[in-house]
Amino acid sequence: MEVKKYTSMVITENYYTVEYDDKFFIIDPGYGSYSNLYKKIHDKTISIILTHGHADHIFDLLNFDFENVYLDDDARKTLVNPELNLGNYFKLGKIKIGEEKLKNNEVLDENWKIIKTPGHTEGSCCYLFADKYLFTGDTLFFNSIGRTDLPGGNEKQMKESLDKLRTILQQNSELIVHPGHDRSGSAEEVLMSNPFL
Repeated sequence: MEVKKYTSMVITENYYTVEYDDKFFIIDPGYGSYSNLYKKIHDKTISIILTHGHADHIFDLLNFDFENVYLDDDARKTLVNPELNLGNYFKLGKIKIGEEKLKNNEVLDENWKIIKTPGHTEGSCCYLFADKYLFTGDTLFFNSIGRTDLPGGNEKQMKESLDKLRTILQQNSELIVHPGHDRSGSAEEVLMSNPFL
């Protein structure tokens, strides 16, 4: 079982790889992730996990030869709409993926727990892997949170999502929190450093 963190030097977005058994997942394949990872994945069957559908987290998505893309059903319309996913701003173009490859994240295996955390976008989710690593996308950062003033954002939902995450962090201080931007840290460190919690 191996979890690795990478950061796009252009947009400073974090993306991650998770490998175990014969499975290889890429979480939020942002700008530069393909050029950085292609040598490591040439002989692997890969799947993509999305915390949400914003352009900086999907920039290199279509460069990968993936088996499936896992995301919340409510995130689908953001993923494919360049106005909602801010693709127009990043000159990304329209994302087109066959329906057969888009999978509801609830079908991931028992190593994954899905935590629905709308607020930054509709369909934003956090993923708890192996009861040890919490991938929070743009819902929760080390000492801040994601914006709620972008398309699909909702301040009330964000507060409810943060309440949910606070409880999870308080219950397991040794969790490693891996956000979509900024540094990673233990649950204890994030609780101490983040004024929104």
